[in-house]
Amino acid sequence: MSERWRVASLDAVGPLPGPGTLRWLPAVAGEPGTTVLSFGGWRDRAFEVSGWESRFRATAIREQDPERARGLYEARPASDPDSPWAHYDLACWHALHGDPGEARRLLDRAIELGGDEVRDHAATDPDLERLR
Repeated sequence: MSERWRVASLDAVGPLPGPGTLRWLPAVAGEPGTTVLSFGGWRDRAFEVSGWESRFRATAIREQDPERARGLYEARPASDPDSPWAHYDLACWHALHGDPGEARRLLDRAIELGGDEVRDHAATDPDLERLR
């Protein structure tokens, strides 16, 4: 095996965050020409990016580039209209940067889809403070 191959474990980045904590851990190549190898997936079809991945990207840039984050958040309900968290995230964006009426509409839809779990989370989410 070439010296260019290195194996990194999650132990190197420290303990993972607990439940309910959003933290994006990027994979970064240390040298030009490095190949990133990922495990998992299907043999019979191409990899499809999960809606969660756009959520993580959007959340990471939400304060620095709110309009780009909005585009990423809007892609999720379009691709997964039955996901309560897709509507919830867009509601949070609108509560912070957009129209509070649209935020309320999206939050109501998220609660309709996700029930008490979403309602309980929304009750203490600081992103939704403008709606209380």
